[in-house]
Amino acid sequence: GALAQEEFDPLFLPWQVNHDAGVGVQLLSGIRFFHLKLCWLRAGSGEALALADVRHQHRGFTADTAESIVGTMATFLQQHRREVLAIGVNNLNQFGADKATLAQLMLDAFAAAGISAIGPDRLPTATLAELGDARVALFFGGADELPPSVNPSATTLYERWDDRMESGEPADAAAWLREDVAQYA
Repeated sequence: GALAQEEFDPLFLPWQVNHDAGVGVQLLSGIRFFHLKLCWLRAGSGEALALADVRHQHRGFTADTAESIVGTMATFLQQHRREVLAIGVNNLNQFGADKATLAQLMLDAFAAAGISAIGPDRLPTATLAELGDARVALFFGGADELPPSVNPSATTLYERWDDRMESGEPADAAAWLREDVAQYA
């Protein structure tokens, strides 16, 4: 049968620690795709959205600010001129209608470092040289309207999640993971 939350957490939380090293270490280790789940800590405060108030979060744990993450990525790209990053942003908590604003703030931070993003109009047919010129492919979920150089995740980035992962049954979750890897990896 299904596990209670207090039984499930000790079994699966260790698998959730997918950012046990900072973004800079991950970049130097060869990681070029980042899946960011972000939350806005000052939502509803009346303050304007700022990357310094947005944090990476996973299962209730918060880490670096989006400002720090984008800054680290931009510095890496400036120092490594032949590298390209893919950044998936979804599971946006507390943003409401401000998701497009978040996307624009991220684009602006990269642009301030001289780095541009490739959008859905060019991404499907881009050559390696064109990707290298753009340097960032930013994928965003959950927003109806996005800036032109941001790729909507729903149509350009494939992510699957199965109810068996939510079931609390480790054998079912493990079986689905094996199936998914065999079919899509």
